[in-house]
Amino acid sequence: MVYAKPNKCNEWELCTVVLEHKNHTPTPSKSWHIPNYQNEELNKCNVARNLFNANAAGVSIAKIHRTLVMERNGLENVGVSKRDVRNVIDKKRRLKMQDGDANAMLENFDKMVANNQNFYHRYRLDDDGNLKDMYVG
Repeated sequence: MVYAKPNKCNEWELCTVVLEHKNHTPTPSKSWHIPNYQNEELNKCNVARNLFNANAAGVSIAKIHRTLVMERNGLENVGVSKRDVRNVIDKKRRLKMQDGDANAMLENFDKMVANNQNFYHRYRLDDDGNLKDMYVG
């Protein structure tokens, strides 16, 4: 641990330096904070696919996470947070869109523009050419 503060000359001055590692007791329940472990946990038994399917069926992220907690007998046995669940579902959703859904949607909007002069749409692509966002009016 290092604690520093600016002195009168606005230069950083070390106030406290502790070289020993204190107050850290690693346990299996804390391992879910490590990204590699989270990925391993999500790849077990097709958890990621099941999460995506449940969300696509209308189940909320919070309910999906609660179900995981109940299935594994407690939060300390889950290995992923609600944010991890949301990230997995969002990533899978983006990957699914790369298979042509965005192009099909844009083609459909172009047809709608041809048939309705009041219909308007704009979109932006990221550096890789993937759909970043869209405005429809």
